[in-house]
Amino acid sequence: EQEREEQQQKDFNQFCRERVEVKPSGRVHISELSRAFREQYGRYRTTEQMSDNVLKGYFRAFAKRNTGMKGRQGFYKGIALKERASAFGADPAAVQRLKEEQERRQEEKAKVARILSV
Repeated sequence: EQEREEQQQKDFNQFCRERVEVKPSGRVHISELSRAFREQYGRYRTTEQMSDNVLKGYFRAFAKRNTGMKGRQGFYKGIALKERASAFGADPAAVQRLKEEQERRQEEKAKVARILSV
């Protein structure tokens, strides 16, 4: 039992290092964090492997240690959930910006082509 709890704590700490950031403008709800944790660590996908109360306890301790604050109605200020990197290793926000830039360029080319064809 002790080994299992130690492994759970270790996995949660690893998750926090990878996906959780402390920043003044951050805000996260415990349900978002719980969903992200369970998606990333398949062995804890259900509450049978790790109860919601245990997960909340780990997060409360993390939040108190890093921000000094307790959450209100499940929301925690000063903490944000980082986007998970895509399977291609790129930042999802950067990929989206690149896609939007490419679409904008295509629209500009189409506009120029219409003007030149008149």
